[in-house]
Amino acid sequence: MKKFSFLVFILLLNFCSSDSEETTNENIESQLLEEIPSPESEIITSETQKDENPGPEAEEIEEETTEDEESEEYYEIIDEENLPDDSEHIPGTFLAEHCFFEGRIAGEYYEKESLSDLGIDEELNQQYFTKHQQYQDGNIQCSPNGHVYFSIGGDVLQTSDIFKPESQRRDLYGLSFYDRIFSFYDVAPDAQNGLWGQWIQAPDSHPFGPGGGSIEGGLYVNHKVGRTKFPKYMASGATQFYSPDSSYYGWGFFERRTDCECYGGIQITNRVLNTPNLISFDEQQNTFDDDGGIYFGHGWFALPLIGGDYRELVEEPSEDIGKLTWTFFMNSAQFSGPTWAYVPEFWYRRMDTWNIYEYYAAYSDQTKEIAKKYLQGEISQEELDGYITNLDWYRDSANNYDYESAPPFWVEEKNTLAYKTQSYAAMGSEMEPVPAFSYRDNNGDLFVKVFPPNVPNKKDKEFFTLDGRFYDVRLYNHFQDLLSGKKDFSQTSIDDYSDQLIIEEGQKANPNLSPTALSLEDVEDLSEFSSFTLEWNLRLKAEQNEYGETNTYWDWTGVKENQRDVNTYYKVTEADNIEDYRFTSVSRDQAPEELIDLQYSNLENVVNFTPHIESEEDLELEQTVMENDLENFGISTDPINYTCWLCDSDGCDETIYETFLDDGSTVRYRWYRFKDQPTFQELKVDYPDVYTSEYLDELQKQIENIQSNWDSSQEFIPTPKSLTNVRLAELDHGLIVEPP
Repeated sequence: MKKFSFLVFILLLNFCSSDSEETTNENIESQLLEEIPSPESEIITSETQKDENPGPEAEEIEEETTEDEESEEYYEIIDEENLPDDSEHIPGTFLAEHCFFEGRIAGEYYEKESLSDLGIDEELNQQYFTKHQQYQDGNIQCSPNGHVYFSIGGDVLQTSDIFKPESQRRDLYGLSFYDRIFSFYDVAPDAQNGLWGQWIQAPDSHPFGPGGGSIEGGLYVNHKVGRTKFPKYMASGATQFYSPDSSYYGWGFFERRTDCECYGGIQITNRVLNTPNLISFDEQQNTFDDDGGIYFGHGWFALPLIGGDYRELVEEPSEDIGKLTWTFFMNSAQFSGPTWAYVPEFWYRRMDTWNIYEYYAAYSDQTKEIAKKYLQGEISQEELDGYITNLDWYRDSANNYDYESAPPFWVEEKNTLAYKTQSYAAMGSEMEPVPAFSYRDNNGDLFVKVFPPNVPNKKDKEFFTLDGRFYDVRLYNHFQDLLSGKKDFSQTSIDDYSDQLIIEEGQKANPNLSPTALSLEDVEDLSEFSSFTLEWNLRLKAEQNEYGETNTYWDWTGVKENQRDVNTYYKVTEADNIEDYRFTSVSRDQAPEELIDLQYSNLENVVNFTPHIESEEDLELEQTVMENDLENFGISTDPINYTCWLCDSDGCDETIYETFLDDGSTVRYRWYRFKDQPTFQELKVDYPDVYTSEYLDELQKQIENIQSNWDSSQEFIPTPKSLTNVRLAELDHGLIVEPP
């Protein structure tokens, strides 16, 4: 095969229990995708590792299997009522007082009745219950009676211009950190937890949120995307006020498939897989807990890769300036450099259609008629713009929005992340509370059981993030020089175009308590101690050091080594008010026996990512949507379009490769040439004057230059100096691939 600069693209991702020998629905899914249909109907769906010697049998089966047959068999297999048991699922252990019954007993219906009131606990003669149990014609449901906030808070990091007058603040073109990778929870709670991340948004794009896009994510704990030892890293964004269809290339919110016209992601590296179940870290690596830990370097940077041009330090919103290609960089043990990016059009693609539907729902019959004519193609984009901008409520920026009358708002292309970025970014954690239990013994003494995270505490100063940095327009213009050949292509270090983040000191809620102490924040009934909420007292500190780096860390100075762990069991000293409650740690032997075995449940199943093949259900839904669009708007639509996954042998290797991740997932993928990857297929249709064959050829050369000259050891985000030996975290080895 001719040696192109190929990129890896995901076909299918699924999970199986690592210690189970029976075939799961995910295994069968993988087997089915080996039976790829003819090239005209080949469609891609998730991630995979490389099989160096695909057998000829696969090619024979490929010709025998039609898309209809594959879809029918696939959807018959994923019967949710017959999913295989997940050996890592913990159903939970609860006392009767934590449970209620809902359903019918002897023909009488009960809604959330306690087990004791119905005598169910005595009848069953059970001390403990799981989260869900069937009983007669109903269900027993159990949940913990308390929660603890183990959030990561404390000192606040800010961009360096935040305290300048607004007119003097530089625009943000990048943000980077080195995050420590360690096992945070022994048992991951059901709810998602963002340990550390950022929010980069387009300013003034919409009065009520990020209509112009938001780049979010970060260190992430939620086992729906795989049961892992370490947090995963989410590198993603959302457009159109958190549209659930926001997608790199294949899946949006809730792990659902998205249409080809929604894709905005492009794969740059041909060394690392971008899987829909996020960036995973190798679970066998040494974490050097006694010597500072391991770190994952990462950053989001606005580059001039597509439609770029030199920019000024502060730019007013305009569609006549260089576009921004927001690109994710990483620095790990196996790879350093740009990985994937969002094309500028991602942030405003279909924006006027989105505006129209919001406007259509909010206004008069006359404006509804205008909306219909635009959707039907009877009114041009220019005519629509002329009509909208002359309405009395129209404002071209949320800065001038009238919140009192709250009229509709029209998001403009120039106010999206394709052209404009704010001068600051929010940084920190976004975490949900962890379940906890209380129990009162026969003596009337109250105890609680909590499930604390594993926070590093071997040294007095344990770093969490290293060298947080803010980048201005100099970074963008530097890459414009590199890409245009004005600078040596090897000059990739970007430290000179950044400032260290500054610190806003946070206040401890309970400065007189030890870092590991618990306090009572809320309780539904003080006398019964029901539905209680606790909070720990451990807070992050931040420092700016002699190396010009801004770090966050946990400060254990003055705390004895044997007192640095948050305990599991506590005896409660009760009081007349919340503020005076005290929690004294006790050993397991001192805790009531009934409390010891209590355990909250984790997620029952992880998520499998559906392939881009239309099922019978899809076809029925598609027909309904098409009929509704025709009836209500008079337009013909193609609501489910997966044609961008077609594999042209000139720019796509038809071979399906496979890889396996430590979380038990199986990933299948295919190699595409950069300019032929799925996202560009629909962009060529939507923006034919931009994504011409000539322009895509130039982009192809640019990417080949990047891949040839920026090898995996090239330094972009400089390694911090705050530790004598900064050890980079290893990505899951299944994510590392070699191009064909």
